[in-house]
Amino acid sequence: MKMSSAMIPFLLLSFVACQSESKKSNVSKKSEEVSTPSSEEETTHPRLKITKKRKTELKKDFSNFSIFKEDINSYKVNFEAISGHYTNAIVECAKGHFDREKELFFASFDESGFKASVELSISDKDPLDVEFECKVMDQDLELDDAKIHLRKSFVVSGIKNPYSLGVGFGPIETLVFEEGAMLLTEGVYLNIEAKEIISRGGEIVTFTEESTLKALDDQHGASGGIINIVTETALGKLSVQLRGKNAGKQTRVPEVMKEIPGKDLALDGTCKGDKQDHSDKDQRCFGKRGHQGFKGNKGFNGLNGGSSGAFFYKAKKLDDLKIKVDFFPGQGSAGGIGGEGGQGGPGGVGSTLYVDIDRRTGGCPACELKSSLRNRKYKYPDGAQGAKGDLGDSGDAGEDGAADNSIVHYLVGDMKFNFNYPWQNF
Repeated sequence: MKMSSAMIPFLLLSFVACQSESKKSNVSKKSEEVSTPSSEEETTHPRLKITKKRKTELKKDFSNFSIFKEDINSYKVNFEAISGHYTNAIVECAKGHFDREKELFFASFDESGFKASVELSISDKDPLDVEFECKVMDQDLELDDAKIHLRKSFVVSGIKNPYSLGVGFGPIETLVFEEGAMLLTEGVYLNIEAKEIISRGGEIVTFTEESTLKALDDQHGASGGIINIVTETALGKLSVQLRGKNAGKQTRVPEVMKEIPGKDLALDGTCKGDKQDHSDKDQRCFGKRGHQGFKGNKGFNGLNGGSSGAFFYKAKKLDDLKIKVDFFPGQGSAGGIGGEGGQGGPGGVGSTLYVDIDRRTGGCPACELKSSLRNRKYKYPDGAQGAKGDLGDSGDAGEDGAADNSIVHYLVGDMKFNFNYPWQNF
């Protein structure tokens, strides 16, 4: 049947209107509920249509969350004949050569020979990527074969180190955070590449608040390191705390000041002549106390606090993950104490005066004796050594760590956010 040219514009307008309403409906639906990503995938095969799907899909309201976690590494793999049939045949799947126990998974085709469904699962001891070698067998005759790849998924509960959990060594399928769960990196670089992330209020933390205070003496604070996440899609709520460690106490002390003030003639006694002209307590005749020693060396500077670390997040598809990022750079420590002051300078030399018993010399029959008596000397005390120098100034305080620049990047729409301050997308 031919379509009249008058009907074409009407149909086009109707189609555009329907598409517009459909988009509005999708936007409205997205704002009202959180969608959970589907795990179903299809594998191209010449004679078989192979689809794999997680055994238990997470419901939008999380009502089956417990079962979902239990079955997170179990999949239903469906085999459907594209041409011909596999009546009386079975599917036999085995893990790759690394499986020493040679665990086998079986399923039979239905009576029509068109469909078979086998359940495959990954255990904790398996690697991140598991290859299953599947064969379609009719008794001892191999009719067909296919290879199925499954990637491992992880559930974070409580406080976990990502590497002890097994996360960070390569691409994974799904990373799930239970409520209150924490991945604690301890400043080690963390790279997460996942197909999807599901978080019920989990956290990724570089250092706990308590651990940032436990700094090693004479050590700069450690940086929070880098957290890099690449995912296709994600949902839920995730908190990221970027903490640098505080600097350790500066315990080093400069060496004692070794320089000593030199001798100063101005500190010597100033009396001259005969002792009879000066009393024993004439301070002008005493040596003065030496100059105070030099001030001690300045203390060593405090240590620097660690930088906060950086968070890089990239989502390849539309994303419902609510992210909150906070920065806590480490604090620098106080400068070290100054060094001891140097020794004081030498005191001045007390005056030395002649002792004249009898100044009369003329007509004296014993003048030669008196002259010799006049050669006796009187020494006033020398000045004491100067006081020790003052303690040196404390060193300058160490610098606080920096808040490192972080990036959240959504490839859909190429939306990129750069920030080094508290940030959230909700």
